[in-house]
Amino acid sequence: MKKLGIKNVTYNKRLSEETMCYTATIYIDGEKMGTASNRGNGGSDEYSNLKLQLAMTPDMEAQLDEALDKWLYQRSLQQHMKTKTLFRLKGDPADNWRTVIAEFCPGVKHYLERSYGDRLEAILNEKS
Repeated sequence: MKKLGIKNVTYNKRLSEETMCYTATIYIDGEKMGTASNRGNGGSDEYSNLKLQLAMTPDMEAQLDEALDKWLYQRSLQQHMKTKTLFRLKGDPADNWRTVIAEFCPGVKHYLERSYGDRLEAILNEKS
C-alpha cells in the first residue's frame, strides 16, 4: 500500500465554507508528486499535474483527508500551547487534553504534579 504525506500546508479558515480551503505539497512513498488544493466552496480537490491526478486513487484521497485532519488537529494544539498548558490523566482518551489556562512553566508543572500525583500521564507542552 502506498503512503501519502503532506508538507507546506496553507489553510484559510475564513474561506473554508463547505470544505477545507487549503494547498499542500503531496508526497507518495517519499516522492514529491505535486500540489493539491481546494477552494473551500464544496468542490473537489484540485491537483497541479496529470501525474498527481493519476496517482490519486480513492485510497490516496482518503489518506489525504486523514493527513489534512491530523495537520489541522496538530496546528490547533500548537496554537493552544502558546497560552495554555495541555495535560492528560491516566484513563483519558488518547486525543483528549485537559487545559490549564496558564502558559507552561515549572510552576504549572509543579501544580499539576501536586494536584494529580500518579494520575498525571502527560503534559503535552513538555513534548514540544
